[in-house]
Amino acid sequence: MVVVQFPNAALWLWVVTIVLRRIVETDTAARVLLEWAGLATLGWWSLDELVRGVNPWRRSLGLMGCIIVLAGVVPQLGH
Repeated sequence: MVVVQFPNAALWLWVVTIVLRRIVETDTAARVLLEWAGLATLGWWSLDELVRGVNPWRRSLGLMGCIIVLAGVVPQLGH
């Protein structure tokens, strides 16, 4: 059963957005762009895992990722 594997492109891009968000100032257009890009890349990964996950554990991770993305999108829509 595969539980952990080397991250794919979507997860690497998500990690890059996290690192860049620590560098970029809050309340700037660049920060908002990074937040949306992070949600998009995490959404890409989580939908891929949810649909094509190799086992129930991976599909569960995909579902949790989708929930996290939805929880992140709702507050962003208020801006």
